[in-house]
Amino acid sequence: MKAVVTAGGEGTRLYPSSRAFPKELFHFQGKPVIEYGIDLLRDAGINDIFVVTGRKKGALQDYFGSGETFGVNIAYITQEEPKGLGDAVLCTKPYIKDSKDDSFVLLLGDTIFKGSNDLEEMLKIHSKEKSTSTILVEKVQEPERYGVVKFESVADNCGKIKDLYEKPEAKDVKDNFCFDGGWFSIAGLYVFNKKIFDFLENISPGANNELQLTDAVKESLKDSASYGFVMKGKRIDVGTWDYMEAEREEYINTSLEELREIISGKKALMEKMKSNKR
Repeated sequence: MKAVVTAGGEGTRLYPSSRAFPKELFHFQGKPVIEYGIDLLRDAGINDIFVVTGRKKGALQDYFGSGETFGVNIAYITQEEPKGLGDAVLCTKPYIKDSKDDSFVLLLGDTIFKGSNDLEEMLKIHSKEKSTSTILVEKVQEPERYGVVKFESVADNCGKIKDLYEKPEAKDVKDNFCFDGGWFSIAGLYVFNKKIFDFLENISPGANNELQLTDAVKESLKDSASYGFVMKGKRIDVGTWDYMEAEREEYINTSLEELREIISGKKALMEKMKSNKR
């Protein structure tokens, strides 16, 4: 199976640093954010990865190269203009459509997933239900910043999706999507059947005149089922400077031995990169 990692956003909420440096390379506990995603995919047995980049993202290619040092194969696709997440996914169609697998994984490069095997469980659900989309969701108390899903029902952390909405603000919309005192936000990890490309090609630009991935998934519900999986692990969004609070908490809860493992891993990676240059 192939995977797509998006890294095309301009990171305006992390200005001024992100004006000259990709937000996906901001460090979290000594490791670039996007590297957590690459590791997650590799550990799930997914080694062929397409990274979708945009302007001022050359440092990403400098860092990962072909991906060999990190145990994966990485190719880069340029999203010429920032036209939304849906457009970023659509850019990968020529490289995904002829793969032998019916499905692929999408991961947002500015998000860290830790502490569970959520992806493995999502892949099992996706295969079992033969869904168009299987989406990782997280229960939140403030839905305005996220795309949210509405379930028909939820059992064993999984539910069939009835509806989706991108960043609800109006009270009636929020009330409609509220479930058990909260909302299920889209967390940034997906498994898609390749027919999602057909829906992306047939929707019109939505909010901010961008091609919204949530609109394509919503349109697909008329044709086939999609499922949400409620995360068991932890999600850390590095889209704003608030992530530094999460990093501080992680350090507080990290033992000296775990810190030594992080340092040892960075040293081993450095030696491997040096060896590859010889």
